[in-house]
Amino acid sequence: MNKIRVIQCGIGPIGAKITQAIEQNANMKIVGAVDIDKEKAGKDLGEVTGLGKPLGVNITDDLDSLLSTIKADVAVYTTSSYM
Repeated sequence: MNKIRVIQCGIGPIGAKITQAIEQNANMKIVGAVDIDKEKAGKDLGEVTGLGKPLGVNITDDLDSLLSTIKADVAVYTTSSYM
């Protein structure tokens, strides 16, 4: 079975927790990450979200570029903590 390929959009507190949950799911693989915070851009998603290990996925601040280079099945949108 192919893993579900995920882009994580928003790497704040909620995005970090969801990233941790996705990483524990054997059926999912994070293939991209985006956040508007320039301080996070270029850093490894695993290190920024507190996983304690690199995931090999660098955070970008350019969603258009990410979407044009990465094939994903789903994007998890966590850019706000309220609706």
